Amino acid sequence: MPEPGDAAGIIPLVELAELAALFDSCEHAFEPTSPEAEAAGRQFEDRAHELWLMHVKPSHPAIALPTFRAKLRTLCRQFLKKNRP
Repeated sequence: MPEPGDAAGIIPLVELAELAALFDSCEHAFEPTSPEAEAAGRQFEDRAHELWLMHVKPSHPAIALPTFRAKLRTLCRQFLKKNRP
């Protein structure tokens, strides 16, 4: 059962905010091939994998990493849409 403050019961909201910042830096970069954008993309992917290993795989082994990543990207988009000025 999701705990209060969790993003769709998958990860804590604090983690989502950090991931959303990385996602924004790579997904919406003015120059997507810049070293900064590519580094943010790698950090996002690495952190997504870590979160999947810690939070999803142990309790929901049927959810594959690519499925989790897709959900995480959707959650990041929603977070950014709600929290942008």
